[in-house]
Amino acid sequence: MPGKSWLVAIGAGAEQSGAIERAKARGLPVLALDGNPAAPGLAQADEGLVVDIADIAAVLTALEGRALAGVLPAPIGRHLRTVGAVNDHFGLRGISEQAAERCTDKVLFHQTLLDAGQTRPVQHSVKGTEALQRAIGEVGLPCVFKPRFGSGSRGVLMLRTDEEVCAALAEYGAWVGEEEPAVVEGVLQGREFGVDGVIVDGQFHPLLLRAKTMTAAPYRQEMVYLSPAPVPLLCRERIVAAVDAAARALGLNHCALNADVMLDAEDKASIIELAGRPPGLLIADLIMPEALSMDFYDALIDFVLSGRFALPTARERAVAFGFLPLRAGRVAQLPSSVSPSMTCRLPTLYTNLGPLRSGADALARGWAMVAADSTSQALATLHAGLDQLTQEICIDDN
Repeated sequence: MPGKSWLVAIGAGAEQSGAIERAKARGLPVLALDGNPAAPGLAQADEGLVVDIADIAAVLTALEGRALAGVLPAPIGRHLRTVGAVNDHFGLRGISEQAAERCTDKVLFHQTLLDAGQTRPVQHSVKGTEALQRAIGEVGLPCVFKPRFGSGSRGVLMLRTDEEVCAALAEYGAWVGEEEPAVVEGVLQGREFGVDGVIVDGQFHPLLLRAKTMTAAPYRQEMVYLSPAPVPLLCRERIVAAVDAAARALGLNHCALNADVMLDAEDKASIIELAGRPPGLLIADLIMPEALSMDFYDALIDFVLSGRFALPTARERAVAFGFLPLRAGRVAQLPSSVSPSMTCRLPTLYTNLGPLRSGADALARGWAMVAADSTSQALATLHAGLDQLTQEICIDDN
């Protein structure tokens, strides 16, 4: 598209497709980069380049000489640093490379927040199974094992028993790669919440506070979100204050924000993870538009292009969202109809569902969403719908 400035998608996987779709619907030219030639966003964009987005120098070289309007805001994990490097190199509005590195390197993230006076669990950096075993012995059980690099829940395990430790040692390479570093941390106890917002000119604007329901350890996959989280105003203020302080310490500015926060028995808020990017797992695609009567991607694109972010003005609606808690196996039969009280997407017929261990596993199972006048009504309707769908979807053993 000669004469036009590109919006650059760093990553073109399923999580980036929603943002690419929004930009395309507005007639904005999108240039997508991904190291996987089969990434769906490469074909979805106006132009797709097969480039390893972990290789910052290669990405900058691929973009050199092009007119760039900005980096398309989208969910991304460890390669958020590449987004920051592109912003810095080409003078674009968005997260900086330094701030992105603080978000995605869990050792640097931990030390930055510790230096800022935030409550942090004990942490050990490890590489290989022998170091992992020693660190688990020093931290004690329960503990959390996760890759050092990344922003999100991929590869995160909560270990409570010797059996789970043995499994983690055996699967170290599968989770983080044989040569990749990891961290072992103490466990923050309490209720977990998700926070989504935006930082404009150094000012944090919280938009969504979600209560979470998780699967049991060791995988603790997020399965149900309820927004707005039914917590007292004081708890909400403490959560927002903790996120704001962490974002300032990390140096975040001109970007979306997604955080996981633990609220303990004394209602003290501690940061689990925080990154300067939109949330994944359909939160930005589905939940935020329904709850806030705004398209978060559209607002972020406007911000990247113009520096203006239109905050929502409508009253927040109660929304309950849940992934279908289906067992592993082959999807043999789907219901002929679903309740009109909820929006849903069912799993693909005849697909094979693996064990529920990750966000990708949850997405493959399908989802349901309910908007209502109250959180209690939304949650009750959602659970009734999930129960019905789980009973009506037939799963055969693989």
